[in-house]
Amino acid sequence: MENFHASESILTSAIETTKVGQSVSAAENFLFLELPASMAGGELLAAGWRASGIGRILAAQANKALKVASSGGGETLPMTIQKIIPHGTKVIDIINDIKGLTWSTGNEHAVVRLANGEKAIVSGGPGGISFEMGQIKTLFGHTHPTSAPPSAADFTALKKLNQTKQYIFHGGETTLIRP
Repeated sequence: MENFHASESILTSAIETTKVGQSVSAAENFLFLELPASMAGGELLAAGWRASGIGRILAAQANKALKVASSGGGETLPMTIQKIIPHGTKVIDIINDIKGLTWSTGNEHAVVRLANGEKAIVSGGPGGISFEMGQIKTLFGHTHPTSAPPSAADFTALKKLNQTKQYIFHGGETTLIRP
């Protein structure tokens, strides 16, 4: 299972960052969105679908969903808010909180700015945290429950959020990653 998650992370990154991957995505959109529409509703519906650009909009929205993941594998679960961080909380206290939560639960934890502007500690599964589109504005950093290094999904999350950096706390180490 660990190899599966690591391979999935590498594949996702390759699809999102290479011309070949983007071409395959375009072909999949045609095969699974435009072509079925033409069969179900005739060419008029398909022409309207293409003209409106709905397929591209849906594909773009799907690509905005993101996750962070441990390259060590494990189940990735949806974000769950554990705690809203009060204004003025010291950074070292927040870091110690997420490290302690990860140690006690075995799940990844992250410090994020939610869509409403509040800062929060959130959790996922032992292999990562998935975020729905628009759920968070900023991902300041997250933990890995093992010493696994940053994953391809960690770098992809930076790009999708248009961030310049993120901290990863793993196996007693702190790694600053940049796109």
